[in-house]
Amino acid sequence: MEDFGENVDLNSIEFAYNQLLINRQESNHYNAELAVCKEKTILWKSANLAFYDGIEKMLIPFFLKKRIYRNLKSGTGSFEGMSFFIVSKNEGKYEFEIMTKISDNKYEESLDAYADFSGLMVIEDIFGEFVKGYTIDGGKILGVVKKAEHKDDDACVPIEWYSFEDNGKMMTARVLSHIEY
Repeated sequence: MEDFGENVDLNSIEFAYNQLLINRQESNHYNAELAVCKEKTILWKSANLAFYDGIEKMLIPFFLKKRIYRNLKSGTGSFEGMSFFIVSKNEGKYEFEIMTKISDNKYEESLDAYADFSGLMVIEDIFGEFVKGYTIDGGKILGVVKKAEHKDDDACVPIEWYSFEDNGKMMTARVLSHIEY
């Protein structure tokens, strides 16, 4: 991985992202239903640079055109409120991911505003396909999460997202991933 340098060219990053979308639509691996669920508006001009494990990453706020939510003990949480659009640079090319943090009951019930995160961290490609994930407790990675091979297995955990209909009724939007850990 390499740093972005002092002169970050957001236009070239946005162009690279749009090229990936065009190439995917023209490929045999294009899933139109998944693409609609994950269609994003990315706020390129609000990008921030940050270092994670010594690697410079760009974090960019975004929102889905069709917003989806999760039920939490404290109410509902939006996908984009729990997720980060991340850009990395590797061998001169840009890499794009979405990282979503899904809190567990311990974290949600904590009254400490500065508590270290506990729950799942799920990383997807920009098309919504599962890449990798981790279980986290108190800010420390405890284990690896993988995509479930059999969705009816007892070890399989569905991650469900909901949307709101025009009348305000919540309905299942889609199951984001079936994972095992």
